[in-house]
Amino acid sequence: QGLAQYSDGGSYWSSPVVAGTLLYVVSNEGVVHAVDRGNFRKRWECDLDGLVTSSPVVWDGALFVGSRNGLVYALDASTGEVLWKFQTGGEVSSSPAINNGVLVIGSGDRNVYAIDSKTGSMKWSFATDGPVDSSPTLADGNVFVGSFDGNVYCLKSADGSLVWKSALGGWVHSSPAVDEEKVFVGTLNVNHDTVPSFFWLNRKTGEKLGSFEMPEAVYSSPTVWGDLVLVGCRDRQLYAFDRKMRQTQPAWTFRTRSYVHSTPVVVGDTVLVSSFDGNLYALRQSKPIRIWNDNDVVPRWFVAAMSSEFHRQIGDLVTRAAAAKAGTELKLKSFKEVFDEVKANAAKTVSGQRVLPRDVPGEHPGAPYIEYSLTAGLLTGYPDSSFKPNEPTTRFQFSFSLATVFEAVKRPDFVWRILNEKSIRNAQVEVRATPIPGAPQTMPNDVQANHWAFEALETLSQAALNPLDEEGRFRGTKVLTLKDVETQWNMLQATIQVVRAK
Repeated sequence: QGLAQYSDGGSYWSSPVVAGTLLYVVSNEGVVHAVDRGNFRKRWECDLDGLVTSSPVVWDGALFVGSRNGLVYALDASTGEVLWKFQTGGEVSSSPAINNGVLVIGSGDRNVYAIDSKTGSMKWSFATDGPVDSSPTLADGNVFVGSFDGNVYCLKSADGSLVWKSALGGWVHSSPAVDEEKVFVGTLNVNHDTVPSFFWLNRKTGEKLGSFEMPEAVYSSPTVWGDLVLVGCRDRQLYAFDRKMRQTQPAWTFRTRSYVHSTPVVVGDTVLVSSFDGNLYALRQSKPIRIWNDNDVVPRWFVAAMSSEFHRQIGDLVTRAAAAKAGTELKLKSFKEVFDEVKANAAKTVSGQRVLPRDVPGEHPGAPYIEYSLTAGLLTGYPDSSFKPNEPTTRFQFSFSLATVFEAVKRPDFVWRILNEKSIRNAQVEVRATPIPGAPQTMPNDVQANHWAFEALETLSQAALNPLDEEGRFRGTKVLTLKDVETQWNMLQATIQVVRAK
């Protein structure tokens, strides 16, 4: 829910910046707005007379920003007064970086400039062979920046001399991210012969350590998030890669409805990313299963665990019911029991050969459940032979998996096969679903008949197994939390019985 808003009717490409009590934002039309961060009341504005896609920075009482009119501006952060202008020979789409009073920025004239932040005088420049829209990253006395000539450059921030350059092939629009050992960056596809990619580079030498071919161009700048590196792609997805490059396949992806050009922003255990679909998404950092809380988002591998447990437990109950007296009814374990078992299994190191998707290592906590689910036909992988085990899951996806198991265990051949495997000949066992008294057996009113999950939800609705809100909505696009899983499992436990008929 929005607490306050500010708009002058313009559009915005650049990112806002907060400094002290003020928030600064620059419209595409080149108007810099300073507003009070508490109530969004305007303090001042300044028209730079040019299109602006550069994002501002604030340092030592001044705001710095580039413009496509070729100028770099310094403004008094308190009043908006122009302190100085620096003229380049091309459009400035790069965002400035500043350290120790030296501002570094790229220009469409193919140069990287270092400018004295107090006087606006040039300290040095470095020429590349292509426009520099990439925003520089400053770290440990070096400048890391990309160019449309297909290279990433490492320069000494003191004098602009070249430390190394690494040829990546595609244009480098995004800003490199760095950690103690590596540089992370994505590229654009200039033509049909160029493949956009995400790269891991050696920070000291620029050597290419690994790469992953992206489906479309990468305009987004990477962000380091714990052991992951996050980057957006024009294919509408946010990608999470292993920062240590133990694998080059994505650890997980998150799909939006349009291009992801923005740079992910990390706030505590949450990452924020915007999309051209007009939405801002907040994703929570995954946690070890032993400390999951009710509102934590559960990953795809946990859905495989619950589907596997549902299927396996019904099989076990069929065997137990066959050995019991006629009329005996058996039920699934409670969610707490199942959750504790999954936690215990996830903590174990499993050895031995497994048949797993290419992005699921054998030591992954969900590996045995993923293997079980795929082998039993309860879940499917993706067309590229991946499973995306750590990807967040929606309520639609979880209910679809439950419906698949539900339909499978109700079939007579399921019971017959289990009894046949156990050489049990004279028992009649049934898997029944008795709806909870008073529970609605209606379809959610927010799911259309042409929706991909409609038939699955229809299967569950017949047994009153769809958790609906007070208005009869399912809210299937909502990301799945641990509490959602518990709610639906408890409905299964109350509804399904395995019965020895005779």
